[in-house]
Amino acid sequence: MKRTARIIAFILALSFSLVIGASAKTLGGAVITASNLNFRSSPSTDASILATITSGEEVVVLDTYDTGWCKVLVDGVEGYMYSTYLEMHEKLDFDVGHANVTGNGVRLRSADSWDSDTIGWLYSTDALAVTGVSGEWFKVDYAGNTGYVHSDYIKVSEENLELTRAVVTYTKGMEMADFASKFLGTPYVYGGSAPGGFDCSGFTYYIYKQFGYTINRRASQQWYNGTQVSRENLQIGDLVFFSSSYSTSIEHVGMYVGNNQFIHSSSGGDCVKYNSLSDWYYDTHFYGAVRVDLG
Repeated sequence: MKRTARIIAFILALSFSLVIGASAKTLGGAVITASNLNFRSSPSTDASILATITSGEEVVVLDTYDTGWCKVLVDGVEGYMYSTYLEMHEKLDFDVGHANVTGNGVRLRSADSWDSDTIGWLYSTDALAVTGVSGEWFKVDYAGNTGYVHSDYIKVSEENLELTRAVVTYTKGMEMADFASKFLGTPYVYGGSAPGGFDCSGFTYYIYKQFGYTINRRASQQWYNGTQVSRENLQIGDLVFFSSSYSTSIEHVGMYVGNNQFIHSSSGGDCVKYNSLSDWYYDTHFYGAVRVDLG
């Protein structure tokens, strides 16, 4: 089945290198368990997002790290996903894509083992359909035969170039973040929800409203206007929520704008401003995040 990958698409230039036609030893496969999981260019929440992969989709696992990240292969492109949202399988059958053999006289084997029988010989001009992964082996279909080739000798082709190329169109979230930046320095006004002055939830309410989305007016109620997402899986346009020093309930809201930054109308800062989620106060009082369905 054709993979469904929805591009986040906020990258404005090719600031990183995509691996097109990836050849690497595999560890097995994995199934996405999050509703939407970011596929990033490096193992960091600050890294560029290549795509967002939906729940139930499968990926090839290339490596795992103590930091909780996994190196994975999606449509022939190598990138990174957070392992908490991956259900690991040593063996997994799915449409990995098309591939070429990287050598000559490569054995097509009957099973995923060096000891298994040779059922054919493959050459660099041969194209294969990759139908699964089993540890370090790819399951392939070739000339009417189903067999296994070690992943050292397989290069999976990028099949959806338009889905993984870095220069892509703005998303709604990016447009909203760009629009919100026009109000930097606007005074904090308790109860305000207009350009003359905003409180925190009045600011997010106003920004979303300008793009045709109606969310609740109060910060504690905006929590229920979307799907909860993890801090590691934030996307531009997500709402981020904070408790106060005196309460564990929601007391503040802003909008994530990428690179670990969010924009908000700050009572402490007296105006609309940017802050980092790593700033001590916001790091220690982070309550959670919600993604509104932007269609």
